[in-house]
Amino acid sequence: MKIHPLLKPTSLGPEALERVTQAFNEAWHQIEQRVGGDADQIDTARIILAKAVLKVASAEADDLDVIKTRALRIVFRHFHWT
Repeated sequence: MKIHPLLKPTSLGPEALERVTQAFNEAWHQIEQRVGGDADQIDTARIILAKAVLKVASAEADDLDVIKTRALRIVFRHFHWT
């Protein structure tokens, strides 16, 4: 699952799109080991992360690190990770 299919309904410009994609990729790299190897779990986690990144980016943030950090908080709460 890539983030790009979820981006179609958004109105992000090229620079914002690049930041969002990079934030997603960096955040995924930080959590992918926690998710495990089950394909369904991976897809679910990536979708949740993608939606979290988009929510944060469209709501209030345009800084890559802020987007990534806030999106990770959402994902950690969703999965009850510490």
